[in-house]
Amino acid sequence: MKLRSLGINIFVLIGLFFLAVSFVFAETSEEYYNRGLVDSKQGNLSQAISNYTKAIELDPNFMMAYGNRGNAYSRQGNFTQAISDFNKAITINPNLAENYSNRGNAYSRQGNFTQAISDFTKSIEINPKLADVYFLRGIAYGEQGDLSQAIVDFSKVVELDPSDGEAFNNRGVAYYRTKDYGKAWQDVQKAQLLGFEVSPNFLQLVKKEVGSIQKKEDQIAQKDVIIFEIKLGCDKDAANCQKATLEESKEEIFVEKSPVITLEDIARSKAISITVAGDTQEGLNIIFNSKGKERFAKITSQNVGKKIALFIDGNLLSAATIREPILIGEILIPIDLSNDKVKSIRDRINQAKGI
Repeated sequence: MKLRSLGINIFVLIGLFFLAVSFVFAETSEEYYNRGLVDSKQGNLSQAISNYTKAIELDPNFMMAYGNRGNAYSRQGNFTQAISDFNKAITINPNLAENYSNRGNAYSRQGNFTQAISDFTKSIEINPKLADVYFLRGIAYGEQGDLSQAIVDFSKVVELDPSDGEAFNNRGVAYYRTKDYGKAWQDVQKAQLLGFEVSPNFLQLVKKEVGSIQKKEDQIAQKDVIIFEIKLGCDKDAANCQKATLEESKEEIFVEKSPVITLEDIARSKAISITVAGDTQEGLNIIFNSKGKERFAKITSQNVGKKIALFIDGNLLSAATIREPILIGEILIPIDLSNDKVKSIRDRINQAKGI
C-alpha cells in the first residue's frame, strides 16, 4: 500500500502586520515563526527550521513553532528530531489532533507502526472527521498484517470523502490480500473512475483472479461439465503447494496447485466396486485417451512414492501413494462415497466426454 505523507500545517500566519512591516529584521517570536512558514512553503526547509528555532528561543512554549518545525524535519526525513518536536508540542497542548497525527506519520515513516496506530487513534478520538488520519492508520494496520482493520479504516475514508480514489485503491489492495477478489475489482474500478492511477500490474493480477473465479463458477453452473483434476502430492513448504482435506475422512494432505491430469486426458469412466483385504469400497475406473495414457505413464514413472489425489469440482475425494509406474492407460480410484454418488460422478464425466 502506498504511504501517503501527512504534514498538516494547522498553524496559520500570526501577526500579519509584523510580517508586512518588519520581515527583514525579525525580532519577535511571531515574526520568526511567520518567516519560517514562508520558507517552508517555498521549500527552504533548512532556513524554515532556523527561523522556527529562533522563535522557540524567544518563546520556549511556542507550540505552533514546535509543530511546524517538526513538519519541516519530517519533510527532510529527520523523523527522530520531528518526533521530539511533536512531543514538545503535545506537552504544551495535549488536545490538538494534528500534533498526534503528525507524530504518528513520523513513526510510520520510521516503521514503528504500533506507535503510529496509537497516535492516529488518539488524533481520531479528538477529531473523528480527519479522513487523512483514517487513511494513514489503515496503511499502518496493513503493514502490520491486520487487513480487516485496514479495510475498516479505508472504508471510513471513502465515507468521509467519496472522491478519494487512493483510498478505494488501497482498500482494493487489502481486499486482494484477503483473497476477496470481487470486492478488490470493484474498488480498483472505482479508483480509476475517480482519476486515480492504479498500478497496471496490480490491475492485471486482480483481473486474472476475478476471471479465474468466474470461469470456475461458469463450469460448475453447467450441469454437463465436471471439473476433474488429478494432482501430485508435494512438500508443504514447496512454493507451488497447497493444503487439501479429504471430504469424508477430513485427512489433510499437501498437493501441487496445478493438476497433472484433467478431463482432456480422459476417454471415459466406469463406476465399480473394489475389494481390498475383504473390504468392499466404491470406486472409479478412469480410462485415459492416448494423450492421457502417455502423460499418466510418464507422471507415475517419475513420481513413485509420491501421493496422487483426485479432485472433483475442487473437492478432494481420494488420495493414494504411487507404488509403481501405471502404463496400461487406466486407473482404479477408491472413493469413500455411496454407490449412487460415485455413479453420478461417472455419469457427469461420461456426459462431458459425449458418451
